[in-house]
Amino acid sequence: MICRLVPLLLLLTWCNVAGAADTSVPQFKAIVGRLDAFFQAGPLIYDVQTYRKSPTGLLIIDYRFRTGPFRYDVKKTDSLITPIVGTVSFNISKLSPNRKCGSIPIPIISSFGAATLEEAQNLLTKGECLKGVVPDVCSMLLTYGYAESKWELRAITSEPAGCDVLINYASGVSTSGRQPSNLNMPWRKLNYGLVNEDHH
Repeated sequence: MICRLVPLLLLLTWCNVAGAADTSVPQFKAIVGRLDAFFQAGPLIYDVQTYRKSPTGLLIIDYRFRTGPFRYDVKKTDSLITPIVGTVSFNISKLSPNRKCGSIPIPIISSFGAATLEEAQNLLTKGECLKGVVPDVCSMLLTYGYAESKWELRAITSEPAGCDVLINYASGVSTSGRQPSNLNMPWRKLNYGLVNEDHH
C-alpha cells in the first residue's frame, strides 16, 4: 500500500509546484519592482555603535546607497520545503560623508564619525563632505524562498563582504554588535513590506 502511495505523493507534489510556479513568478516580479523603487530613492543607513572615545558613548556613520540594474531569476528546486527559489542580483554603491567630516576621528580606518544622530544627518547636507569621495561598490545577491504561496527573504550576501553586513543590520536580520536605530526602520521593508504588500 505504501509503495502505491509514493508515486501519488510525488505526483501531488509536482502538481503543487507546477501550480505555484504559475503564481510565484508574477509575485516575484512585483517584489523586484518594489526593490528597485526602494533603492532608487537613495536610502540611508545609520551605523550606530558604542565608542568609548565619543563624548556621547556612540559612534555614528551614515551611508547613502545607489544601485545599478536589477537582474532576477526564479528556479524550481528538489526541496519539498522550498520548491521554488528566487534571486535578485545588482551592484550597489556605498557613499559616506564621514570619510572627510565628523567630530570623532577613527584612525583605524582613516575616517570620521558623528557623536549624535543630528550631527550625522547634518553631514549629509554638506557638499564639502561628499566632494571627491569615491564610493565603494558591492555586488549584492538577495535570495528568496517560495513556500505556502508566499515569498520570504532568506539571505542577503555581497561581494566583497561589508555591504551585506550593513544591510542585514539595518533590516533587522543581524545586529553585528551595533545599536538599533529608528532611522533605519525603512530598511525593515526588505523583510516585510517589499515582500508582501499587506505587511507594514
